[in-house]
Amino acid sequence: MKKNKMKTGKKKSFKWLWGNWDKLILALMVGVYVVLFSYLSIRRHNAFFSGYDLANMDQVIWNSLHGRLFSLTSGELGTVSRLQFHADFILVLLAPLYLLWDNVRALLVFQSLALGLGAIPLYLIGKLVLKDKLLALGVVGLYLLNPGMQWTNMYDFHGVALAIPLLLGAFWAGISKKWRVFILFSFLAVLTKEEVSLLVAAMAGLFFLWSRKGKERKLNLLVGLGGVLWFGGIIFWLMPKFSVAGQHWAWEWFDGVGLGKTGKFEVSGFGFLLPRLREEKLYYRELLEPFGYLPLLGLPWLLLGLPEFVINMFSNQGQMRGVVMHYDSGLVPALAIASVFALFYLKRFLQFLKIKWGSIVLLGLLLLAGVMGAKRAYFYSPTPVTPGHWRAMYQVGETEREFEKLLQSLPKDASIASSSEIRPHINHREFSYNLPAGEEADYVAMLDKNRLVGDVNIKPYEKVLIEKLEVSEDYEKLYDENGFYLFKRNR
Repeated sequence: MKKNKMKTGKKKSFKWLWGNWDKLILALMVGVYVVLFSYLSIRRHNAFFSGYDLANMDQVIWNSLHGRLFSLTSGELGTVSRLQFHADFILVLLAPLYLLWDNVRALLVFQSLALGLGAIPLYLIGKLVLKDKLLALGVVGLYLLNPGMQWTNMYDFHGVALAIPLLLGAFWAGISKKWRVFILFSFLAVLTKEEVSLLVAAMAGLFFLWSRKGKERKLNLLVGLGGVLWFGGIIFWLMPKFSVAGQHWAWEWFDGVGLGKTGKFEVSGFGFLLPRLREEKLYYRELLEPFGYLPLLGLPWLLLGLPEFVINMFSNQGQMRGVVMHYDSGLVPALAIASVFALFYLKRFLQFLKIKWGSIVLLGLLLLAGVMGAKRAYFYSPTPVTPGHWRAMYQVGETEREFEKLLQSLPKDASIASSSEIRPHINHREFSYNLPAGEEADYVAMLDKNRLVGDVNIKPYEKVLIEKLEVSEDYEKLYDENGFYLFKRNR
């Protein structure tokens, strides 16, 4: 009897494994991604390569948990609303994270987890549209290998990075006609950054055209209008109320866009746009090659990323037309979704031509896209195996460990002014300044060289300040080792 039960149990286990092979592979892919990028992002932070953006996000979340809702310390302005910079209200919702682990590294792990879990709604989209588990897993592989998303993961922490899984979740809910879930994910996505509401509006607009039922069309029309109104209200009404300049701080990044001589908002100077569209071939390659150029066949769904693309093209800051920061966060979901529909259209075309072994042809095309994506990831991802990668960003020496312990021993009620790479390490306090602000703080912590990829130049401001504090009677030097400095103000 026992042997029969054991055999029956083994058969059931094997049957379960065979019936859920796709879920097991998906879980493995997500698990490897989350563990790897949690480790690498924490390693980068421990090497003092994280910076200004992580510090700001971290302090907003910590302040929100301690009653100073959506605020941070910023320069000579002192404590200001985060609306001075961005409308990423989702940071407030993340405050409970610090009840579980009162450490900035919790954000880095959460970001890796969120981006990894974005593979789940993408897989569900692929399975629903393509009716093929293997093809759906293939698109997930392209998503997880994408160097642009990996760099978003590694480049500090940004609320807008969370728009990637949330927009994918909203799209899955939409095509599944789970409209309440669609509204929930869309609302959460809107909270990640001010322009994401335009991406939600674009999605709702496409669903409006795609839907046939009157109620669904009405719902998507309302969501689309809501997204546009949210963007306008945030950009032109709410954020200017918290800005010293009376407008969104980033308007100076956009040619011919901003307050005119009359003090009214103006848009002009479109002449630069067409030349820029022609010149950005490298940017297009960075976006499309990781997906094997499949998204080009995925119209109209590729238009989901159009608002983000237009914003990036209008900017006079070249960094926004690259993938080593976070400015492609709104484009990654559109590229992944368009890849799914590209395979769907190809599948239908092969069926129309009555080509035998159409599934094998599609798998071959997906494999080719995978080779292109893997090649791109190998040469341009932020992982240490990438040839020519500046591995210093993961090297944690004895000095870094020693300085970290010293920083954590400082009184929590003390004010600290620090270099941008140090501030994320001492940010769980009310007054944490980024130099050159806060020179008269209780403590001043500095690095005398940049810790940016490829840039190890002496920091001019810190160099002068170090020399000044070393001879000052008002400060005592507590630490001076391998370019790390800590001074304490004498009372």
